[in-house]
Amino acid sequence: MARPLDSQKGEAYWKEAASQARVDLDQVAAHNHGLPLAFHRSIRRRQIDRLEQAISALPAPPRVLDLGCGPGVWALELQSRVRSWLGFDIAPTFVEEATRQARERGLEHLEFRVGSLVELPFQGLFDLVIMGGTLGLFDDRQLPELLETVHRHMAPDSLAYVRVSTVPWPYPRLTIRHDLPVRYRRVEHYLSLFRAAGFEPTFERDMAFSEASLATIYCYVGRRLGLSGETCCRLAQRSFPLFRPLLDLTPLPRSTVFWLRPA
Repeated sequence: MARPLDSQKGEAYWKEAASQARVDLDQVAAHNHGLPLAFHRSIRRRQIDRLEQAISALPAPPRVLDLGCGPGVWALELQSRVRSWLGFDIAPTFVEEATRQARERGLEHLEFRVGSLVELPFQGLFDLVIMGGTLGLFDDRQLPELLETVHRHMAPDSLAYVRVSTVPWPYPRLTIRHDLPVRYRRVEHYLSLFRAAGFEPTFERDMAFSEASLATIYCYVGRRLGLSGETCCRLAQRSFPLFRPLLDLTPLPRSTVFWLRPA
């Protein structure tokens, strides 16, 4: 099947961004280029901790399918809690880094492959599927196909973790078509798509992402005033409780975490 133009542009973007990275590769994967590395890692730690809580509630260490695995940070951090981990990413640089770190640590139950999420060649059943920040890259025709494929490969009593940027009600969906085409859908739209694919979804806000977004704004302005990134991030953390209600009134995208169980 020929890939739509947006998919071609998206794949080209990630390959180039990863291969030409001048910062930590996980910052590239997370679009946190403008944040100090320590702050980025603290945000990532909170996101990983939330997923670890969900893994702890599963009946046994899961077989994991990670669609859009980046440089493997999630797998490496959670490796002691899983039975196996199969990660796919379109960017060879990400996969090479994830594979290198897994080999250096002797983690043979972690595997990473280069592959387009439009046409993934995988087999078997999985207890946990991770789709972190990937669904916004799919158009309305591709997304149902991906979700139906994932559903077919989920074991009984399995779980899918989906983290995606959304726009709040009452703002309309937003599509950006630059080097990286991204679609910002509303939560209600995703809920409808998940149910149509055979899932029972629940959702929650990813507040760590919102805090990182505010810190990015602070860093952008603060550095032009001569402030260090670390100072800007501390100011953002302190003011976040005050600014969060104001951010929620704007159309700025927010990160939503969906938990999907096969119906």
